[in-house]
Amino acid sequence: MSPVAAAYPETTLRSPVVCAPLSVERAALGKRVGDVPVRHTGAGRDRSATAAAQLAAAGPRPVLVAGVAGALTAPLRPGDLVVADEVRSEGAEPIRLPTARPLAAALRRLGLRVHVGPVFSSPVLVGGARRAALAATGALAVDMESAWLAPAAGGGPFAVVRAIVDTPEAPLARPGTPGRGLAALRSLRRAAPALRDWAQAAGPRAVELASPRSFCAGVERAIDTVDRALDRFGPPVYVRRQIVHNAHVVRRLTDRGAVFIQELDEVPPGARVVLAAHGVTPAVREQATARDLSVIDATCPLVTKVHAEVRRFTGRGHTVFLIGHADHEEVQGTVGEAPADVVVVEDVEAALRVQPRDPERVAYAMQTTLAVDEAERIAEVLRGRFPALVGPRTDDICYATTNRQRAMRAVAASTDLVLVVGSENSSNSRRLVEVAGREGAAAHLIDDVDDLELSWLAGVRRIGVSAGASAPDHLVAELVSCLSGFGPTSVTANPTVTEDVAFTLPKEVS
Repeated sequence: MSPVAAAYPETTLRSPVVCAPLSVERAALGKRVGDVPVRHTGAGRDRSATAAAQLAAAGPRPVLVAGVAGALTAPLRPGDLVVADEVRSEGAEPIRLPTARPLAAALRRLGLRVHVGPVFSSPVLVGGARRAALAATGALAVDMESAWLAPAAGGGPFAVVRAIVDTPEAPLARPGTPGRGLAALRSLRRAAPALRDWAQAAGPRAVELASPRSFCAGVERAIDTVDRALDRFGPPVYVRRQIVHNAHVVRRLTDRGAVFIQELDEVPPGARVVLAAHGVTPAVREQATARDLSVIDATCPLVTKVHAEVRRFTGRGHTVFLIGHADHEEVQGTVGEAPADVVVVEDVEAALRVQPRDPERVAYAMQTTLAVDEAERIAEVLRGRFPALVGPRTDDICYATTNRQRAMRAVAASTDLVLVVGSENSSNSRRLVEVAGREGAAAHLIDDVDDLELSWLAGVRRIGVSAGASAPDHLVAELVSCLSGFGPTSVTANPTVTEDVAFTLPKEVS
């Protein structure tokens, strides 16, 4: 058992409570939040402060404030929900609420219209110019209790969900307020299952970070290539396919002026184009030449090595068994080196069936982002069937894939739940989930904290966290911050290996 397995915080949290300032809010929630009690705390600053002091006297506990509020900005409408990521009040430091995004995601899964942002607490009703001034600060909604109920948590988990009643265009004094109030209360009622899940997700826990994790040298090289191209040549810089398989990276580069395209016929003749880290077929390079494109090749050097191996083997008359996934861009690019002589072998069953032209002239290569143990099982079957089989001089599976899978096995063996940060189309991220599952841990792939489901956390006290080689590490930091918002949290990292690999940039941007 790793040190983190026995080191999670011993802080005891009292049972969670939902605070409903108004009696109609309490009635709307009723018993719909399961065993979590809903306490009518009273309207306004003074009653909220009194209720908070009474609750805090018993010790830290998860507290969720649920009630109605007024919208400060036009896009919000009656019945919308606002999940506070910050609670503000006059003259006080803002209160950060790090669990807002997964709570909002849980509410959206219930079919509710949800916004995430700051909520301002005012001791008096707000209207007119004051409402506009608060909107200018970026706050989404205003209430009269949340800031003064926050101490009820005693430093424990705290969340705020507010249903909109009135808006700048339809303030409380306007006709139709009862109907708008009913819409808000209906939304609160529908929100109850997510409020229950948030309360059940709270608790002390230990987080163990897999190390190494996140960007590898090839990914850093590819991203730096696009950034440098934008710096040197200015936008637009065209990029064939996703530079790496991560939605956040692609979004950031798009905002900088990169234009991501599927095929080169979408690029104006003579323009500048970057080839993504996963590699391309020779036919793509020929098309680039025919269109007079300025090519910057960001292919990972380890992928380039596999291409060279395939050319070497097929040039000697071998059939190459390419162990990998046929729908992955890296495999498609590698097959393109010699389509008639490369056979994709996706699993053990395919390895048992495959029939080459000449069983005495066979070789194998591997997709660089495979699960190491599974790829080796496939290779072993091929070796058993074809004694003449030859392989690459060194392992094709990249050092970063191997290192991250080894670190994942160490983490998964001592945790109950594993969260892998990475996009759905990231092969190496999906392989990390599979590795964790084979170690017996419940494992999930999340693009960011919005994908974190509250139900996964119920009763879980030991969580392992990693990130695929194409996922930025700041997303891991966001996840750890979010998890810490559910209760006292210890965070440890036990590196299994230190990485010092670096690749030179393409000459066009170096």
